[in-house]
Amino acid sequence: MIHINLMTKKLKVKLDARRYYEKNRANILAEQKEYQKTHPQPVGYSTEHSRRWRKKNPVKARQQRRESVKVWKRTHPEEHHRSNRRQNRRYQKLHPEYGIAATHRRRARKKGNGGSWTVAEWMTLKRQYGFRCVSCWRTEDELKTLGLKLVPDHIISIKNGGMNHITNLQPLCHGFEGCNNYKSSKTIDYVIS
Repeated sequence: MIHINLMTKKLKVKLDARRYYEKNRANILAEQKEYQKTHPQPVGYSTEHSRRWRKKNPVKARQQRRESVKVWKRTHPEEHHRSNRRQNRRYQKLHPEYGIAATHRRRARKKGNGGSWTVAEWMTLKRQYGFRCVSCWRTEDELKTLGLKLVPDHIISIKNGGMNHITNLQPLCHGFEGCNNYKSSKTIDYVIS
């Protein structure tokens, strides 16, 4: 019988070093701290050194960042939850159209009507109608001065069984005395009529 040793010299050295470190970890760390006290690094050295290392090893740096974030999330669940909510609120303030799309998706999913649309499709639909309300034909700029905004409205409402699809949407103004508020859940197709 032939015995083949698969362990290379390089691998054996690594394993021996790891075993030595695990056995003498406390002593090694104490020696490192003592060395750092007696040999202080120049100001800004560590940041510059780590910056160069991240530039040379982008994949490893990304993995380390992800791992450290995972550890932080596990050890600080309450702070993570708070910061996550804060980020979501900030994003929704800056991009309200994504929140509107998500709300419509959720309502349709709860009703079982199906369908979804993207913000890009909604922007294309608004562009097709010249950024105007299809009921009163006021532009988005005019609506802003009146305190109204252009929102997606379902021709056949989700409440009445309409799908949440871009073909079932029309841009209507929303706000005090807006066309969308007047229409409510009635089935009115302003484009055809």
